Amino acid sequence: MKIFMKKSHIYTILSVILAFIFTTAIIVNKNKRFKDIVFIKDIKLTQESLEDKYYYEKAALAEKHYYENKYNEALEIYISLYEESHEEIWLLKQAEIYSILEDYEKSRELIEDAKLKKEDNKEKLKDAMNSKIMEKDAEVLNYMVFLQLMNKDFQKAIDDGKKYINIYDEYKPLIKTVFTLCLVNQDIEAAKAILKNYPVDYKSSYDLAEYACLYMILDDWEQGLNILRNAWAIDNDEHKVFDVIAQISADNSNVLIQKISTLIASHPVDNSYKLWLAKIYSMREETADNALKLLSEIKGDFDGKLQYNLIKANALQNAGNEEESHGLISTIITATGEDYRTSHTAGWYFYNKHQYDEALYYANKSMEQNKNYTDNYAFLIPEIYKSQGKGRKAEPYFRKAIYNEPYNYNIFINLGSYFWNTENNDGKALEYYCFAEKLLPNNGEIKYKMAFININKKRYDEALKILKQCILLDSSISKYHRSIGTIYMTQGNHDEGIKEIRIAYESDKKDILNLNNAGIYYITVEENIERGLYNLKAAYEKINNKTEKYVSDTIKENYNKAKELYEKYQSSPSEELLTVPDFVLFY
Repeated sequence: MKIFMKKSHIYTILSVILAFIFTTAIIVNKNKRFKDIVFIKDIKLTQESLEDKYYYEKAALAEKHYYENKYNEALEIYISLYEESHEEIWLLKQAEIYSILEDYEKSRELIEDAKLKKEDNKEKLKDAMNSKIMEKDAEVLNYMVFLQLMNKDFQKAIDDGKKYINIYDEYKPLIKTVFTLCLVNQDIEAAKAILKNYPVDYKSSYDLAEYACLYMILDDWEQGLNILRNAWAIDNDEHKVFDVIAQISADNSNVLIQKISTLIASHPVDNSYKLWLAKIYSMREETADNALKLLSEIKGDFDGKLQYNLIKANALQNAGNEEESHGLISTIITATGEDYRTSHTAGWYFYNKHQYDEALYYANKSMEQNKNYTDNYAFLIPEIYKSQGKGRKAEPYFRKAIYNEPYNYNIFINLGSYFWNTENNDGKALEYYCFAEKLLPNNGEIKYKMAFININKKRYDEALKILKQCILLDSSISKYHRSIGTIYMTQGNHDEGIKEIRIAYESDKKDILNLNNAGIYYITVEENIERGLYNLKAAYEKINNKTEKYVSDTIKENYNKAKELYEKYQSSPSEELLTVPDFVLFY
């Protein structure tokens, strides 16, 4: 019998595999180039509050500096604008910059100054009430509440927000901000009450689609999908309908697929639901063929519609039919080249081809065509900048996106990933994942990201607490057990660690990380080198060009160590001591 001399060193490695699939292909004829584009938040507010071109140009320059991360230059102009006009908005613009710089005390001080200024002007405002002045006042109040949200002054924000919506109970941006704050403060009943009284425009497909999204965030799927169908009935080519489907499916795809499939079964002649399902399937390589099958079934109803063709092009590309996808998108460009949706799609196309300058050009063009299209700010622009090595430039764009859609948890998730992966700022990443988790408390994937940051900071007890919450939400997901098992092994709690590693492996025997951990378990705990080598070889053989480099390198190293140990085991005398090498476990 061979005797193993075991080392206690089982190293661990964080394994984070995050992916956003934005695919499409286009051919574009560029007749002109846009100059650098300046995007002024509250553009209407800013223009209407200025008396001449001089002030507007100063504001535009300040905003340009802001988006270029030239915060000191922007501050100088905003200070000058306030001194010249005494408008509260310029105090708040300064407050936002200090918030980005994490000087929260200075930001709060400026917000309070703006509040006092607003109180001083209250009587004057009453005497000059008209629709433009009222809208301007509501925008300023919403901006105050938004900044308090971003500064994490949640109680103050909710108190002020509820007070302000009693004054402006039909101003939707403020209502959406307060709705978000209710979720952050876990006051679900208050959020429901806000929705019940929401001043929705029942003639607007866009407004109804956004309204539907708010219901689905509250897990009222029946009401949300019913309202979304009403939005579709008004305009079956409304982009917001499909953006809502994409947003909800990003973190609730299984639930949404099940709900829509049920609607298809109960409404067999209503092909809208099949198109919605095709949209979800088109976003992933593994389901792209399902999307194409559905699109073929409903071609007669929607062929020629912009959304139908964009979904089809996306599905074709994800199914590997690049040429047909390319041709279809080029046809769309010829017909709709000045549409912000087309330019946005072009931006993603060039991004996926790693042509980042071209991608940025089309992203800017899309923003010029629609300055308030949130996905440009929340996803496209940040991804381009990150790929160009200019990730720091992205934060102002994220802020704009959150200002537009504070309830959109995907923006907070993307912002958290930005701080984690691009800025290497674990604290800020955790902060924004916590935001997202408050908006979507029953989502295990957000909690899993939070757990990983705690693991990275060696706060294992907190990570375990969060991972156990993940398992309560869905115990069938193997990576939750794998991560817990590796933490236990790291802490020396081998019995519990082995138990969780076993559960992870049994839950998904094809997972490359589970195979790796199982192989190490068999070698180091069961002393079964042959079985351990079998698992590590299986993991090794699953490495492909999509496997992340550090995962690939780690598995190869573990496999080679196990193979060398097995060869020694086979050739050495029966009583020879064998030293088990160091292996690396994945969380």
